[in-house]
Amino acid sequence: MYFPLFIIGILILYFGYGNNNGLMVWIFVPVILIVAIYVGHAQIDYWWLKKNPAPLDEPIIKWLDKFGYYYLSLKTDQQQEYRNRLSNYLFAREFMVVANKEQKPVPEDIKAIIASQAINLTFGLEDYLLDDYDRIFIYVHAFPTPLFKFLHRVETEHTDKVIILTMDQSVHGVVEPKKYYNIALHAYADAFTHVHPDKDYPTVNHLGWEVPEMIFEMTKQDICQICGFENLDILVVHIVAFFTNKSFYLSQLPHEGAALSKVFNQ
Repeated sequence: MYFPLFIIGILILYFGYGNNNGLMVWIFVPVILIVAIYVGHAQIDYWWLKKNPAPLDEPIIKWLDKFGYYYLSLKTDQQQEYRNRLSNYLFAREFMVVANKEQKPVPEDIKAIIASQAINLTFGLEDYLLDDYDRIFIYVHAFPTPLFKFLHRVETEHTDKVIILTMDQSVHGVVEPKKYYNIALHAYADAFTHVHPDKDYPTVNHLGWEVPEMIFEMTKQDICQICGFENLDILVVHIVAFFTNKSFYLSQLPHEGAALSKVFNQ
C-alpha cells in the first residue's frame, strides 16, 4: 500500500527538485496519503475485514459448536454473522496475558472464549465493538490495580477503557455458567452501560439480588467474593442474569426482562 506512494514521491523529487516547473508542490499529496494510511490503517483494515471477514480457525468453530450456547440458539445465517463478528472483534481488539509483570500474547482459543461474550451481548445491535474498550488484559491470578488496590478478578476501567480479567474464572464462567459466575460477560455489560448510558434500562435497585441468585444458584456474597468486591453494580448483575437464562428471567421479571430485551434488541 505504501510502496506506490513512495515511488511517486521519489519521482516528484527527482523531476521537480531544483527545477522551476511547479512539480514540487505535488510532493505533499503522497506524503499526506502515507500519513493518513499510517494513522488510519487499523480502521482501514477493519473496514476491509467487515466487507471480507476472515474465517475463524476451525478449533474455535468446534468450540462454538460445543459450548457456544448463545451461538447454537441462532439460525444458520445468523451463525455465519456471529462468526464474522467474532472474527472481526478478535482482529480489532488487543488481548494480553499479564504474568510476572510481563505481557504475553493470549492463546487464540482463550481470546475467542472471552470475546464471544461481547458478541453475545451485542448481537442484536449494529455496534459490537463497544466503543474504545479495545484492550483486554488477562491475569493468571487475582490482581490489584491503581484504582482498586485489593485483589479482585474483574475490572472495567472506564477512564482508560480497559477490561481486566482473570483467565480461569473467565473461561469457567463461559463454559460452565451454572457453576461459575461469568466475569467476562459482567465486564462487557459494565462497559456497555458506560458506552450507552442513555438507554432505557429497567430500574432494578429495588429488586435486589433474588432473581440473579436463583439464576446463578449463588448468593450475593458468593458473587461479590468471586469478583473481589464488597458490592457490585446491580444493573450489571441483572444484565448478566438476563443473558445467562433469559426465559427464567422473563418469567420472574417480565417488565424488566422486556426492557432489557428492547435495550439489547434480543
